[in-house]
Amino acid sequence: MTVMEVSNEFIGRRIKFARVKAGLTQGELGGKLDPIRSDVAIGYMEKGKSRVYLVDILRIAELTDQSVTFFMDPDVRAKV
Repeated sequence: MTVMEVSNEFIGRRIKFARVKAGLTQGELGGKLDPIRSDVAIGYMEKGKSRVYLVDILRIAELTDQSVTFFMDPDVRAKV
């Protein structure tokens, strides 16, 4: 089994795609995380300029109706 490294930029692009598809603004998404994140913090995540923690990925997946693997695996496509 190999461990695949995924960049912050890749995860950020996936977060933005999922957020937009779910019809959420950066502020709305950030307000639903725990602890709450500002729209600026979500913007940094989406640009790959800040680390995204697994707990955030789990919650973002839930909020956007995407699988956790969508954010971690380039071979996984978004839910329609």
